[in-house]
Amino acid sequence: MAIHGKDCYLSYQNDEGEWVVFGGEKTCSFNGSTDMQECASPDSGASREYVPMKTGWTMAFEGLLLDSHTDVMLLWMQRRKILVRMTVGNEKKTGYAYISSVNESGTLHEMGRLSLSLQGTGPVSFT
Repeated sequence: MAIHGKDCYLSYQNDEGEWVVFGGEKTCSFNGSTDMQECASPDSGASREYVPMKTGWTMAFEGLLLDSHTDVMLLWMQRRKILVRMTVGNEKKTGYAYISSVNESGTLHEMGRLSLSLQGTGPVSFT
């Protein structure tokens, strides 16, 4: 996948400390969110005001099945916390996550597809 002319891929760190791409990349995405708490102040009048609270993040992947997809299914079934990294050009987003959903699909005479969602747990770093 290309974002503004930069390649994008999603990988995880295996037990040997090597980074493994989840599959043949088609798309990957990052979504950050912040819980917002409504607050009141004497100056707000009829307008609402908010304060940022806790943050969270998710990553998603869709691509072609590769030989390593069996490892991904085991990680999901074992509910293992894994170190994941999304790379866009030279920029990396890294953090621990759980595989929250996984889907394998395919049709006759076509390569199989793998889709998964990752729920971040803890902070994410940007380098």
